[in-house]
Amino acid sequence: MSKYPGIVMNQIRNSVRALSDSPHIDMKIDSNNTGEPIHNHELLQNNHTILTRLKQRVTPNMPVAFIPGRLVSRFVLGKWVVPFRKIGARLFTKWYVDAYTQQQKHLNQDVWYGINSLIELVDNQNQLINALLHKQEGITQLQEDLKAIQRKSDLNGFKYSDFASRFSASEEVIKENYRPYISNFEGCRKVLDIGCGRGYFLELLTEAEIEAVGVDSDPELIAECKRKGLTAYVDDGNTFLDEQEDNSFNGIFAGHIIEHLNLVEKLSFLRSCYSKLDKNGVLLIETPNTTSVYVMHNLYYLDPTHEKPLFPEALKHLAEMVGFKVSISTLSGQIPEKAPIDYYNFTLILTK
Repeated sequence: MSKYPGIVMNQIRNSVRALSDSPHIDMKIDSNNTGEPIHNHELLQNNHTILTRLKQRVTPNMPVAFIPGRLVSRFVLGKWVVPFRKIGARLFTKWYVDAYTQQQKHLNQDVWYGINSLIELVDNQNQLINALLHKQEGITQLQEDLKAIQRKSDLNGFKYSDFASRFSASEEVIKENYRPYISNFEGCRKVLDIGCGRGYFLELLTEAEIEAVGVDSDPELIAECKRKGLTAYVDDGNTFLDEQEDNSFNGIFAGHIIEHLNLVEKLSFLRSCYSKLDKNGVLLIETPNTTSVYVMHNLYYLDPTHEKPLFPEALKHLAEMVGFKVSISTLSGQIPEKAPIDYYNFTLILTK
């Protein structure tokens, strides 16, 4: 028994040296002997599995086999017999055997204490590593959000509120287009309007006695919303969503927002919407009808902040990737005096 602690400690030292010698620990470790690199998350998962197995096999208490036996007697006069047995064991046990058993007892206690301490240490280290990785992911996401905000704000003096005032449809036309959407949010406790602009949809929701909050990155547009008595905040949509609790909203409206996002931002936006909606929550997206030649030639590229156009079926695919179910997929906003019939917008209604 006395040789095993030395072997175990030697193996631990060799393992630590092997890890220390590896310049890229997240890419060089291969616990499966497959030749494939294992990344940080896989390594942590492997460690967790090994630690769980070890905990199942190692009890925090010292096994009975490691504890010196106690002399007992089953006879009625046991309390008188046991002392005589102890005296006999002492007389007939060689003095050097007792010395070795005492050393073994202390060694057993030290080994077991060391094993349990190592398990606790590894468990604490895994928790710390998980916390650090979580913070790293949060910092990476924050950096991406800041870059996205910078790209939108660093437009060399371009003010979207001025552009919208010149080229957007009138308030009456926009409200008339948005009004049919209100029925999709009936019974909702709270609805978020992302890219609320001057608050036209917020007003319609308020008229329907639905609690609504808006968010837009343009301070002037939000100032106009507040002058109307609406609840609205200056913020980027993704950033605002990240700050909300999961399952915070029954509905989210995003009118002419997603065409301003690149592919990575689109997916991030859809995932954020999915996590912030409660069960059976509704996400309603309205975006330019990219299947219309008229819209593409006359309207889509009129807005210099529009990203590469995305066809309706592609947008549906992205939404389904995230986990949404397509409730309604339709064209909306008929273009007057167009033959054959054509539409300005594509409307996608999704449920969680």
